[in-house]
Amino acid sequence: MRFILTLVILLSTFAHADTGLILKLMGQKNGHLLRQGEKRSLEANMILKMGDEIFSQESILLIYIKPNLQISLSKNAHIKINRSVTDLVKGLVRVRVDKVSNQENDQKIQTRDVVVGTSGAEFEIMIEKSKDVELDVFQGEVVVSSPHVHSFVPEIVKSQEGLTFRYAKKVFLRRKIQSRFKDPLGFLSRSEIKDKKR
Repeated sequence: MRFILTLVILLSTFAHADTGLILKLMGQKNGHLLRQGEKRSLEANMILKMGDEIFSQESILLIYIKPNLQISLSKNAHIKINRSVTDLVKGLVRVRVDKVSNQENDQKIQTRDVVVGTSGAEFEIMIEKSKDVELDVFQGEVVVSSPHVHSFVPEIVKSQEGLTFRYAKKVFLRRKIQSRFKDPLGFLSRSEIKDKKR
């Protein structure tokens, strides 16, 4: 019995361990974070934990998720932080995944219908009101899949390419790159992030 209790405490501690922080916050301060059912106002340098949900509302913010992921959220975006995948629930985000040697590099951003994975890239991903998903890759390359699109290999989207997932037809369509996020907060270098974490 004592062993089971110890295991439960360890697992719950691990599940809610620090996973990142808010690097920058700009605009009206009405965005919030939902942690285990508790609503908290967003603040710069706020520690993020696994399972946190972030609602940007009228703010624009930049967050860091260990070990190598930065996400700039536009206004009215909603994400949820999970162990190996970050869920984009609503809105538009700009993402940068830095290659990190000797570490697990794969990072995934997923919507309800699309999964984007990379070990090093900068891209935007947005959920439209129509439930279409727009992806634009600015550097590096990403691998895209969907449970609705049955193919033997995932889509590979390279630098300066765009891809749309059409929800109504359940297909991927290639297109020209287009930047939708007009005012993202600039990403930080690894040394700047280390300074913020102190």
